[in-house]
Amino acid sequence: TQVTCTDGDEAGSNNTRLSYQVTVGNATLFGISSTGLVYLNPTAGLDYESATSYSLSVRCSDAGQPLLSSTAIVLITVQPVNEFPPQFTRPVYNFTVSESDSVGTRIATLSAS
Repeated sequence: TQVTCTDGDEAGSNNTRLSYQVTVGNATLFGISSTGLVYLNPTAGLDYESATSYSLSVRCSDAGQPLLSSTAIVLITVQPVNEFPPQFTRPVYNFTVSESDSVGTRIATLSAS
């Protein structure tokens, strides 16, 4: 996610030199670059079952005197992934069938979850 902050002051001055900072939210999971790119920290792990969304407060500040800033909210939604394969309820199933059973006779019912 890219956030963008603009400043209407004279281009090239300290008044338009901008920096970004996560001020509220989970800064251990997310960071923000000097260009406003919000990223997932390399050591972070997301788990949909633990949290389906995150809210960050991001501040953009100029380098002027006095320093001026603006704040925006960044909402991040975690999408679930198919991470668990189905599992049979037992590792082995044993059934018997008679040689005289007709074609189509139900032999067994297996269960997986």
